[in-house]
Amino acid sequence: MPSSNLFINYKARYFPGEILTDGLIFWLNRKLDDDIRTVVRGQTNVSEDGRVALEEAQLAIQQLFGHIKEIKGKAEKSEEMVMKLLTLLYALRWIVNS
Repeated sequence: MPSSNLFINYKARYFPGEILTDGLIFWLNRKLDDDIRTVVRGQTNVSEDGRVALEEAQLAIQQLFGHIKEIKGKAEKSEEMVMKLLTLLYALRWIVNS
Protein backbone atom coordinates (compact mmCIF):
# COMPACT_ATOMS: atom_id res chain seq x y z
CA MET A 1 0.00 0.00 0.00
CA PRO A 2 1.81 3.18 -1.14
CA SER A 3 0.05 5.45 1.32
CA SER A 4 1.12 3.14 4.15
CA ASN A 5 4.78 3.79 3.39
CA LEU A 6 4.03 7.48 2.98
CA PHE A 7 2.41 7.64 6.39
CA ILE A 8 5.10 5.58 8.11
CA ASN A 9 7.80 7.82 6.64
CA TYR A 10 5.86 10.91 7.75
CA LYS A 11 5.40 9.49 11.25
CA ALA A 12 9.05 8.52 11.54
CA ARG A 13 10.17 11.96 10.43
CA TYR A 14 7.90 14.12 12.59
CA PHE A 15 7.12 11.81 15.53
CA PRO A 16 10.23 9.65 15.98
CA GLY A 17 9.55 8.71 19.59
CA GLU A 18 5.92 7.68 19.11
CA ILE A 19 4.92 4.04 18.98
CA LEU A 20 1.85 3.30 16.88
CA THR A 21 -0.24 0.18 17.14
CA ASP A 22 -1.23 -1.74 14.02
CA GLY A 23 -4.86 -0.69 14.51
CA LEU A 24 -3.94 2.98 14.68
CA ILE A 25 -1.67 2.67 11.63
CA PHE A 26 -4.47 0.92 9.75
CA TRP A 27 -6.95 3.66 10.72
CA LEU A 28 -4.53 6.45 9.80
CA ASN A 29 -3.71 4.77 6.48
CA ARG A 30 -7.40 4.44 5.69
CA LYS A 31 -7.96 8.09 6.62
CA LEU A 32 -5.05 9.15 4.39
CA ASP A 33 -6.40 7.01 1.52
CA ASP A 34 -9.86 8.53 1.95
CA ASP A 35 -8.41 12.04 1.95
CA ILE A 36 -6.42 11.32 -1.21
CA ARG A 37 -9.53 9.86 -2.90
CA THR A 38 -11.55 12.93 -1.91
CA VAL A 39 -8.96 15.28 -3.39
CA VAL A 40 -8.74 13.27 -6.61
CA ARG A 41 -12.54 13.18 -6.94
CA GLY A 42 -12.67 16.90 -6.27
CA GLN A 43 -10.19 17.50 -9.07
CA THR A 44 -12.29 15.30 -11.37
CA ASN A 45 -15.39 17.32 -10.50
CA VAL A 46 -13.54 20.58 -11.15
CA SER A 47 -12.42 19.23 -14.50
CA GLU A 48 -15.99 18.20 -15.37
CA ASP A 49 -17.33 21.59 -14.23
CA GLY A 50 -14.72 23.30 -16.42
CA ARG A 51 -15.72 21.20 -19.42
CA VAL A 52 -19.40 22.02 -18.91
CA ALA A 53 -18.60 25.74 -18.52
CA LEU A 54 -16.54 25.65 -21.72
CA GLU A 55 -19.38 23.99 -23.64
CA GLU A 56 -21.85 26.57 -22.32
CA ALA A 57 -19.51 29.42 -23.32
CA GLN A 58 -19.08 27.96 -26.81
CA LEU A 59 -22.87 27.67 -27.18
CA ALA A 60 -23.32 31.27 -26.00
CA ILE A 61 -20.72 32.45 -28.54
CA GLN A 62 -22.50 30.57 -31.33
CA GLN A 63 -25.81 32.15 -30.31
CA LEU A 64 -24.19 35.57 -30.18
CA PHE A 65 -22.81 35.17 -33.71
CA GLY A 66 -26.28 34.07 -34.83
CA HIS A 67 -27.79 37.25 -33.35
CA ILE A 68 -25.09 39.40 -34.95
CA LYS A 69 -25.77 37.81 -38.34
CA GLU A 70 -29.51 38.38 -37.88
CA ILE A 71 -29.00 42.04 -36.91
CA LYS A 72 -26.64 42.55 -39.86
CA GLY A 73 -29.29 41.13 -42.21
CA LYS A 74 -31.95 43.42 -40.77
CA ALA A 75 -29.61 46.41 -41.08
CA GLU A 76 -29.00 45.63 -44.75
CA LYS A 77 -32.75 45.37 -45.39
CA SER A 78 -33.29 48.63 -43.52
CA GLU A 79 -30.63 50.33 -45.64
CA GLU A 80 -32.31 49.05 -48.81
CA MET A 81 -35.66 50.44 -47.61
CA VAL A 82 -34.09 53.83 -46.89
CA MET A 83 -32.56 53.90 -50.37
CA LYS A 84 -35.96 53.07 -51.93
CA LEU A 85 -37.66 55.77 -49.86
CA LEU A 86 -35.03 58.34 -50.88
CA THR A 87 -35.52 57.39 -54.52
CA LEU A 88 -39.28 57.84 -54.12
CA LEU A 89 -38.79 61.21 -52.37
CA TYR A 90 -36.50 62.46 -55.16
CA ALA A 91 -39.04 61.28 -57.73
CA LEU A 92 -41.87 62.98 -55.86
CA ARG A 93 -39.86 66.22 -55.58
CA TRP A 94 -39.09 66.07 -59.30
CA ILE A 95 -42.82 65.58 -60.09
CA VAL A 96 -43.90 68.42 -57.77
CA ASN A 97 -41.28 70.84 -59.13
CA SER A 98 -42.00 70.03 -62.75
